[in-house]
Amino acid sequence: MKKVKKLIMVSTLTLGLAMLLALPVSAASSISGGIAGYTTSGSISMGSSSATGTTGTTAPYATVTVSVSYTYTWGLNDVFTVTGGNGSGTSGVSASATSNHVNPKSISASASHYVSYSGQTWTGSTSRP
Repeated sequence: MKKVKKLIMVSTLTLGLAMLLALPVSAASSISGGIAGYTTSGSISMGSSSATGTTGTTAPYATVTVSVSYTYTWGLNDVFTVTGGNGSGTSGVSASATSNHVNPKSISASASHYVSYSGQTWTGSTSRP
């Protein structure tokens, strides 16, 4: 009887682990963290023809940057990727990447986030399918 219980427990644990590993991993469209006791955050949003990334912090006079990449299709399913100008500032910044074509079909967008303050750095990335 003990062997049967143990076998059932191991089988259940194995099945649960297999189901967990089979779950799709999705990227986050927003993240948050901290640096030197201050909060940091980053996000990406995607519209019908552009993407915008934002990075922010509550740290005073920090170095804050964000860079954005936007991928879309146009015409006969030609794929294009546009990178946004790097935004930089001291507390919160945003940067956008915009399609070079009329009526594109958005595929994905991603942003890289960076905050530096008092000798410490925080980095992160966000994306949208």
